[in-house]
Amino acid sequence: MSPATAEVLLRLEPAAWRLRGPAGELLVALDGAPVEALARFDGAATRGAGRLKVVLGDGVLRYLALRWPDKVVRAAERRAWLLHRFQTVHGVAEPDWMLVSDRDAVGATALACAVPRALVDGLRAFAAARGLRLIAIEGDFVDAYNAVQAGLDEARGNYGLLALARGGRVTAGLWRKGEWLALRSQAHGPSVAMEVCRMLESWLSDAAPESVEPRVEPGTLYAVGFAPLVPAGWRASRLKEPACA
Repeated sequence: MSPATAEVLLRLEPAAWRLRGPAGELLVALDGAPVEALARFDGAATRGAGRLKVVLGDGVLRYLALRWPDKVVRAAERRAWLLHRFQTVHGVAEPDWMLVSDRDAVGATALACAVPRALVDGLRAFAAARGLRLIAIEGDFVDAYNAVQAGLDEARGNYGLLALARGGRVTAGLWRKGEWLALRSQAHGPSVAMEVCRMLESWLSDAAPESVEPRVEPGTLYAVGFAPLVPAGWRASRLKEPACA
């Protein structure tokens, strides 16, 4: 593998940065200051690599599953709606946060994420100082979804839910027919399986039309990092941790 294609994977965990590169795997403690901690990686840690991929723990991010209003179609209008929703739901805004939405979204929905701008700036400076091309900054959940997506096998038209438990946190996203319907990330207690099951039941209840008797629509819950519980009529599928995790 040439230096131009050799890749460094840098993950932000609850208490440390974990770097995997040509020199092997290294850990650097955050000590409450993730940006400053980057400077403590020895130069040899990235020597011989040309690209940098970053995966951030979901605890430092803010997620939304957006549904664009019918009349919000232009890029500027959607940008304004994105800013409004993050301010309303999470109380975060530019310039302190960088707000992005999924460019490959299907239908009238999209996943959106807010990242602390100081963290993004620090990662860009880290890459530039070491001659690395920063190819991606992703959250834990998005990275895991991309890694397992090819193996998701819920029946056509049914619901699917991916729940990722990692580092004391669980992030779960619900979709149907290719559209994201809900997404939540939170610290979890001793029974992550029960918390996810209740979260799912709440989302399904909210999605049911008020004019019909509530019933559970079928679907598959894909779990990474824990043994899942599911509502009646749902199928549970426990997935292995992605190889890059």
